[in-house]
Amino acid sequence: MICIYFEIPYERQLMRIAPFEIQKLLNAVVESAEANGASSFKVSCASIYRFSSREVAPAFSANLFLQNLADLLRVYKRRVVDYRIIIDCCEETDSDDAIADHFAAYRGILMPSRSFFASAQAERLLKAYIRFEYVPKVKLYYSANFIVPKTDHTETAEAQYRIYLSNTGTWIHAVYHFMLVHPLTEHAITAALSKDEQAQYEQAQHVQYYFRRNRFCSDYPDYFIDAFLLYTRLYFQVFVKTYHATELTVIYTEKNAEAAHYLINVLPITAHSKLMSEKVISVDGLSGDFLQLAYLTIYAPSFIFDDEIPEFFLLLHKSPSFITSLYEWMYAVGITEVKNDMHSVSPYAVERLEQRLGVEKNKAKQYIADFLWDKYKTGMLCPDENLKDIFGTLQFVPEDQFMLHYFFHKYSDKEIPRIDISPFKSTVFFSALESYQKALKISKQKNINEAVYAVKKAVSSVQAHAFPAGEYRALSCVAFLHLSQNKIEDAVTYFQYALDIAELLNDSSFICEALFNLSISCFLQNNLHTAENFLDRLLQDAERYFEQPKKIPCLFMQGRVALQLGDYGKAELLFQEAEKAASKHFQEWAPLCRIWYARALSQKGQTSKAQPILIANLDKSPDAILFLIESFLLAPILRDEREQIQVSSETFTAVLEPYQSGFALAEEFVWGNLYGKSAIQVFYTAMDSYYRFRLAFNALEDSAQMYIQQLEDTARDALKNHDMYASIYSYLCYDALLRREGNTSDSANGYLSRSFKALQNCMDTMTENTVRDKFIFRNVWNAKLYAAAQKNKLI
Repeated sequence: MICIYFEIPYERQLMRIAPFEIQKLLNAVVESAEANGASSFKVSCASIYRFSSREVAPAFSANLFLQNLADLLRVYKRRVVDYRIIIDCCEETDSDDAIADHFAAYRGILMPSRSFFASAQAERLLKAYIRFEYVPKVKLYYSANFIVPKTDHTETAEAQYRIYLSNTGTWIHAVYHFMLVHPLTEHAITAALSKDEQAQYEQAQHVQYYFRRNRFCSDYPDYFIDAFLLYTRLYFQVFVKTYHATELTVIYTEKNAEAAHYLINVLPITAHSKLMSEKVISVDGLSGDFLQLAYLTIYAPSFIFDDEIPEFFLLLHKSPSFITSLYEWMYAVGITEVKNDMHSVSPYAVERLEQRLGVEKNKAKQYIADFLWDKYKTGMLCPDENLKDIFGTLQFVPEDQFMLHYFFHKYSDKEIPRIDISPFKSTVFFSALESYQKALKISKQKNINEAVYAVKKAVSSVQAHAFPAGEYRALSCVAFLHLSQNKIEDAVTYFQYALDIAELLNDSSFICEALFNLSISCFLQNNLHTAENFLDRLLQDAERYFEQPKKIPCLFMQGRVALQLGDYGKAELLFQEAEKAASKHFQEWAPLCRIWYARALSQKGQTSKAQPILIANLDKSPDAILFLIESFLLAPILRDEREQIQVSSETFTAVLEPYQSGFALAEEFVWGNLYGKSAIQVFYTAMDSYYRFRLAFNALEDSAQMYIQQLEDTARDALKNHDMYASIYSYLCYDALLRREGNTSDSANGYLSRSFKALQNCMDTMTENTVRDKFIFRNVWNAKLYAAAQKNKLI
């Protein structure tokens, strides 16, 4: 540990004569010490500053402090005419008294004032930075002057602006680094871009959050690359005008020549390529202390962005002024080609440093790993396979909480029952994971109560050991199990708990997922206003976090909420927006969005426009078949149009992905389980039975009774299971019986009464009058039901 003793013999007298000046000097010295990673304490008329060997580069840090101290003393030379500074090494200790006693031994040595003296051990550590002369009289080394390395750098005009392609990062990392080194001001953006371009730039900026969180991704999705290229184009549009530059140079190595070629093609500015020179640096005369620090500084940018470097060094107890001095040294000795740009290091310089340091270079890994671990804990790094591999590269063993977080990011609940979890047997969370896997297996066997018990056991275990990622997934699982029992209020409660945990983790993926689950649950409750609020939040977060895969289902469900409220124009626009968002990178969603757009048209009364769309998509989703039948019911039934529809045994029994059916996104979670068959199949049976009844009844066929019986069975099941569409099914029964038996039919009136009661139950969660009014009067089916209830004096 290097310790520096700084004494002002007449400090007390000076504090009385010029207290503000002296205190200002002492404060500046303390700040300089802290900026370079030292701690300090006071003794009588002196201060002692210690640079622990546990800290990074203690000798280089002490040298910077001593240089700054010398500068400060020159500034205050008229006031502080007498001082002495002793530099020595002490055993590593936190005891102030032990260090004070060590320096007390120097009191018997008569030393010249206004000088820096070092012990033999300190001289050996600092001789690479300070030129010392031995003074036999005091048996100490006198500091003659500071060594400041100088190297000639020639900068050519065409290379004024350079993008360095490193061997460790992608072209995206190189461009983003250039953007950080050459920032844009708000004024420059406003001046250079049109209003529309400013809006585009504002939206495109969100790619940064995704990129920073997924910085170690090995294969970025196309939707991100396209958005990043848009951001790049707009950035350089402003850059050209701000920096008055019309071209730049891409510096590359043989290893990344292909990436350089691609980059030059995509950059929206004239770019030249240049092979990085095979410059060999000399590290002779440079201390191992500095070389280790230099290696850390050029190795870190493979993991840490330029604007995070101050934060990284702060973790090492170093300030921005320390970084500035360090960069100047690295530039001066020829390690970097451009001052303040750590990407301008040639791979040959890195190789030379690694050869010189040997195994000592591995010390850098721990510092970087500690920084990345802190980033992960704040939610700024995605706990995926890439981050796990990076921790392995850095020889860092993450805590169990990361491994569980990683597990739940990697595997969905569909996959977990089949996963071999034995590799996690040594972890603290293994019993919780075992319970969770067991619960998922049980839930597949429809033993929901037992599954809930197993998951709650997992919740207790992860809560006891403070594993928030496990708690998030387990609470979500409990919520889904409650949904399957139609305990929607309980599901909402558990999803809210899950959202709280996701926000605590600051996991953007979990946050968006939890918001979507809450919106679905509220939608199934017919708590449409709250569902709308959650979807609005989700859309904002999907934009902010650039969670693009969440955007299409969000817009789609916003359309469905509008459809439930009879806001058909709004629903059309939302389904069209969802289709547009899906058209390039999420094309599997596009047919479903078109189908539901057609349903909005149909329910608005434009069945002639809706039906061609639905017919064109009959092979894409069972929803198209259902809504085509529905469109027949919403138009005058003049002839049998069923020949356009071909329904196989698998049409409504196949397991569907969310993008294949709107019901798979919502209704199936509840009624798919309660019915023991798909909710869309029930809906189709009701619509098809009513349609066939109408055709048979009009043709005076005996089969009309069979179809009405199927419809009644469906309606009774729906009422028993509190289906959100029970009111529609009962209304269809009412209408069918009314047609067959006339206005005096008790059976028909019974169904009307039950239908209206079911509608009222649907509105229990609607507290806003405007929402209730829309739901009753503008929703096409509810409006028909309400009109019938009013006519029959049920209201």
